[in-house]
Amino acid sequence: MNPGQLNSRITLKHLVKVEDEAGGYEEHYEPYATVWAKVVNKTASKSLEAEEVISIADYEITIRFRRDVLFTDRAYSIDKEFIQLAPSVDVLEKHRYLKLLVRQVVPEVNHE
Repeated sequence: MNPGQLNSRITLKHLVKVEDEAGGYEEHYEPYATVWAKVVNKTASKSLEAEEVISIADYEITIRFRRDVLFTDRAYSIDKEFIQLAPSVDVLEKHRYLKLLVRQVVPEVNHE
């Protein structure tokens, strides 16, 4: 792969669980790296759930190899949030590039 194809900025965030007063925990994501990436839209579809149209967009994100990317991590671009669909893949097992299969998180729209 030509490194020049890594032309989008992506922020990677780890899942962090913090205890709350009720004895449970709250989940939030903390940034740990901002990297150059190649972002490719693989599929897009719409489905009907609970009488609402839901948009689904799956992407393939390629970044330089890192050992600290976890399956529970999320990726963020300027205007999109992505969740991972599968564990990351070391492309050709050469520790050069890491491929993430992700789905765009579509914000819920309140119709009230």
